[in-house]
Amino acid sequence: MKNKMIKRMTFASMIAAVYFVLCLIEGYLASGPAANIRFAEGLIVFAFFVPETIFGLALGCFMNNLFFGFGIIDALVGTLATILGGMFVLLIKKYIKNEKVRLSTFGIGLGLTNAILVPIVLILNIPDLNWGIYWYEFMIVGIGELIAVYSIGIPLYVASRRIMEEKF
Repeated sequence: MKNKMIKRMTFASMIAAVYFVLCLIEGYLASGPAANIRFAEGLIVFAFFVPETIFGLALGCFMNNLFFGFGIIDALVGTLATILGGMFVLLIKKYIKNEKVRLSTFGIGLGLTNAILVPIVLILNIPDLNWGIYWYEFMIVGIGELIAVYSIGIPLYVASRRIMEEKF
């Protein structure tokens, strides 16, 4: 039991590091007023196998937003969005047994929470933005999030499913 938990926490820690490094590589695509395509968010698919992954993603998001985003508020709000999106994945896992339906719905929670919360951070921190464009940013962030989550998440799931089920 103890070894299993250590393995899961180690995996979650590695996910935090991978998330952070992917965001560094992505550069401007990962955050900005015109696009918010953070491909590292696709790692959320690992929560199907290792729920602790959510904490790894949250930590990676927190570190990225703290150091390269808009500071502590961005770090806290982004982390909240990631945790809520991860909880949605766990609900999908619990209540939807059909694998195809799971894969077609798992990103909705992360897309929605980021679409709701990220524009608030952008509007509060970028002088050229105002509340009149909230719904535009909602749409841009939401679409970017869905692109990122599904374009990375589904291939990761398919490629790693057998290994993850055996190891965890």
